[in-house]
Amino acid sequence: MMHPLRITAKLATGLAAQHPVALDSLLAAMVAARDDYPPASLEQRVPPPESVPLLWHPLPVGHPCGRGFHHASMAHLEIGSYETIRWSRKAPALHELADLTSADKVPLAGRFKGYWMPLRKILPAGMTLTWWAVGDLAEVAELLRHCFALGSKRGAGHGWVSSWTVEPWHEDWSLLRPAGEGEWDDLLAPSRPLPAELAPEGWMSWDLRWLSYPYWRAGAAPLVAVPEPPEMVERGGW
Repeated sequence: MMHPLRITAKLATGLAAQHPVALDSLLAAMVAARDDYPPASLEQRVPPPESVPLLWHPLPVGHPCGRGFHHASMAHLEIGSYETIRWSRKAPALHELADLTSADKVPLAGRFKGYWMPLRKILPAGMTLTWWAVGDLAEVAELLRHCFALGSKRGAGHGWVSSWTVEPWHEDWSLLRPAGEGEWDDLLAPSRPLPAELAPEGWMSWDLRWLSYPYWRAGAAPLVAVPEPPEMVERGGW
């Protein structure tokens, strides 16, 4: 049986991610690991069905009216602070950098870019991320039990998860949720990318996004309502 759920991840380390983590994509990754699916190719602009079978593999979360996306939100968090660290990317060809002695000549891109590159980590308030879904509590909890880290640079110790909590929720917030307090008190906000016909009236934040995983795929993504505020969309992420 599928019911409204709230899913919470308690982080042990800061999160290295530019965009909110999608619950459907996370569950699909866990299904891929469980069922030993081959990874989708980044070289394919629009992966065919045989390359990304997860698009047609049932997940333990529902579909709204049979649409091509799931009753599963993006991660919601309150940013407590940021932390910028430096990590090694690759060693440049030092003998070819002999003439790059001044700071204004240090390359920022290409094969000569700096060996030490900055990485910004998010430290959420309370070190928690929250999702909402309509799904099978036991199956969702079993899949997430095998997820130990979120975001980028997980192998370097970023985004480690110390615990998961999957619990019943009093209302379906997987597509729309209360926007907040103050001037937004009477509005609903998208919990995930939504097509225009499902977007709350008066919502101001829109972007070119896919409605389902894999969210990285290339192609003509539609214009959809997104949960991030407009200023975050303009700067390209968190």
